[in-house]
Amino acid sequence: EIYTLSLHDALPICVSLMRVTPGDENAIAAILAHFADAVLIEDLTAAIEQLERSHREGSGQLRMLIRAESTVESERGNLPQGRWAIDSITAQDEVAGVITRILDGVVIVDSLDAAHLLLASEGVHAVATCEGDVLSATSASGTGTPSDSMIAIHAKFEEAVAKAEDAEQVMHRLADGLTEANTVLDGAVRAANEEIGRAHV
Repeated sequence: EIYTLSLHDALPICVSLMRVTPGDENAIAAILAHFADAVLIEDLTAAIEQLERSHREGSGQLRMLIRAESTVESERGNLPQGRWAIDSITAQDEVAGVITRILDGVVIVDSLDAAHLLLASEGVHAVATCEGDVLSATSASGTGTPSDSMIAIHAKFEEAVAKAEDAEQVMHRLADGLTEANTVLDGAVRAANEEIGRAHV
């Protein structure tokens, strides 16, 4: 079975199976962007079958990520700055193995200032910024016009939905309280009218 893992074409698949620490969405999306045209495939045997089929059919380039049954966690020491990317995500079992392997050794920082220091640190293979830059010892990528990734936009949407649900619950509680207050007020008014009626007898 093949699962499309694309930040552009199948965003709901990726986003629905992973949660990212608020503020780190653009960094995580930039790291995954290299695999935006990949498919997530079940195992190495299935990957080889797809490559053989591609050769027979003369199709174009095929990029695949092999789903891992378990996660991997290299020893992560203390960082002079930033935070390990693997600590910024919570992924469901379907993608946890492959996602943690992609993020293994990646550090998220708030700016490029710490890139040199971090890339010289033991266990750090790449650095990603919250603006979406990604740097390693052999490559660098980024954009001069930073914008929210689809992961960040989805996270903001979910936050807005949660706030709306909270507001609705507050409104219901206030409405229930208002109904109760009106009931008490009606009872008090009836009691007062009854006392006035008895006073005129």
